[in-house]
Amino acid sequence: MQAVIRFWAWLGDIGLGHVPEGAAQPLLRLFNRIAIISALTVILQAFSFYSLGLTYVVTVNVAVTLAYLSLLILTYFGSFLLARVFYLMIAAFAISHHHLYFGFASGFWILLVNLTQAAFVLYPQLRISRLLLLSIAIAACIVSIVVMSFTWAPLYDAMTPALAAKFMRGNLVRGPVLLMLVAYYLVYENRRNEQALRFTANKATEAGNAKSFFLSNMSHELRTPMNAIKGFAEILLEATNGIADAKVREQFNAYLNQIRISSASLTSIIEDILDFARIETNRVTLRKVDFDLAEITRNVMQTAQFYGNRNKEVEVKLEMADDVPRRIAGDPSRLSQVLLNLAGNAMKFTHRGFVRLRVTLLEESPTAYCISFEVEDTGIGIPGEKLPFLFESFSQVSRETAVRYGGTGLGLAISRHLVEMQGGKIAVMSSPGKGSVFTLTMWFEKPGEEQEAQRKGGRDLKGANILVAEDNEVNQLLVRTLLEAWNAKVEIVDSGLNALGRAQKGGFDLILMDLQMPFMDGIEAAENIRALDDPQKSQIPIVALTADVLSETRRKVLAAGMNDVVTKPINQAELYQSLRRALQIPE
Repeated sequence: MQAVIRFWAWLGDIGLGHVPEGAAQPLLRLFNRIAIISALTVILQAFSFYSLGLTYVVTVNVAVTLAYLSLLILTYFGSFLLARVFYLMIAAFAISHHHLYFGFASGFWILLVNLTQAAFVLYPQLRISRLLLLSIAIAACIVSIVVMSFTWAPLYDAMTPALAAKFMRGNLVRGPVLLMLVAYYLVYENRRNEQALRFTANKATEAGNAKSFFLSNMSHELRTPMNAIKGFAEILLEATNGIADAKVREQFNAYLNQIRISSASLTSIIEDILDFARIETNRVTLRKVDFDLAEITRNVMQTAQFYGNRNKEVEVKLEMADDVPRRIAGDPSRLSQVLLNLAGNAMKFTHRGFVRLRVTLLEESPTAYCISFEVEDTGIGIPGEKLPFLFESFSQVSRETAVRYGGTGLGLAISRHLVEMQGGKIAVMSSPGKGSVFTLTMWFEKPGEEQEAQRKGGRDLKGANILVAEDNEVNQLLVRTLLEAWNAKVEIVDSGLNALGRAQKGGFDLILMDLQMPFMDGIEAAENIRALDDPQKSQIPIVALTADVLSETRRKVLAAGMNDVVTKPINQAELYQSLRRALQIPE
């Protein structure tokens, strides 16, 4: 059996000397097998006809053999298209030859045989089972042999009875031989397919691992500098309030706002690229926390207002119905991301008029709210024929729009995916020159008993002693500035190993732990801290601070015993709430 399979493989590979690796090789292997087997069969027939003295038929068989050999030569030199044409010429000759000399019935079955072969060779993309095609070919060949055995009257008349019986037996033997070849073909191709599937699965796993590593690394490398830019811009904006000269203060505010706008834009692009890659690999995760819906929508429109600073003719409006609940439970960061995508696009494409976010309560159940968000603008609008493709990846209304306004073309595709992941719907209505209305409908659970978060001005960590493990000097300065502004005492170390050493000595209320550090990373340090013998030291709250936003990283962090994860660039409100919960500071 193995010898037959190796021979079958050799038949397929013998003519592939100059053919490059690629999708055409399986078809060329099939060409070769058809050509070689057909040529051998015709040669055997030629010897039979020669012994019967039928020189004309011998001449025809020799011509067909040469044609099949020519087909092999064509495939050997990679002339795939010419080989197809040549194959069809051979098939046409065989059909007409049998029909002309041996009757309609014989010609009809030969036609089925050749059409089936042509379906294999010329149309491999047909959505028809190969087993079905093979079955048709086998049936056609067997019926053809039987029919020819009883309808070749001119040939039988020229034979002696003994030769006729011998020839008929030879014809009847071809059927089982063909069946054996087909069986070997199925077994061999099945094994090849299994090997190909295993190889593809291994490659896919390797590619997935490489992609995860790349995303993790790029996330860290891109977010770390953005963390410093965004964080210090916010600190400087607060510091400008102390500038006495109003003109200078206004100038500084304008410059710093531009830094905030640019950093927000760059952060959005980074998020879009990373989110798109995560969506492709099904690595997007959602979280559920209680949050302030009014604060989320207000922050979204304030950020949109920064985009609008460059165009004073656009009014930014936020309308929230009185019955909309202030606090709900869900994923606030993903909701902000979607709303900011919609509001940011509205600001980008609107030159005058308004951009409005309208929030309404559609339905309330005992455990949840159904809330509608409408982002309406008076911008350039979208042509009707473009609307069905608007939420596809890399979709742009036109080349001119992409060049003029920029953007990755990923924001709406990501927004749709995030909304649908949470069981919501997103729709759009638009008219060119009149503007657009994007409607987002989502269900949110009712919140727990947690009280409303403190306002920014009231943040107070009440003298908590916090150990910060961070190797980046810029981030060290940023975190120290924030924590000391919230009345915390701060000590900084630059590695997980040093963090473990300080934790063993004790005296801290909380550890803020970066993940990627020299000598010992944050996860290993946390695992070692949790393994300390002293419960007072091993149970210290640990909050991870990282630029790596992959869901696998979050799972590893929590599995290592850390209490929470805060991502870079740092959102001050998110960092404060995480620290407050970990320290169990009451409102």
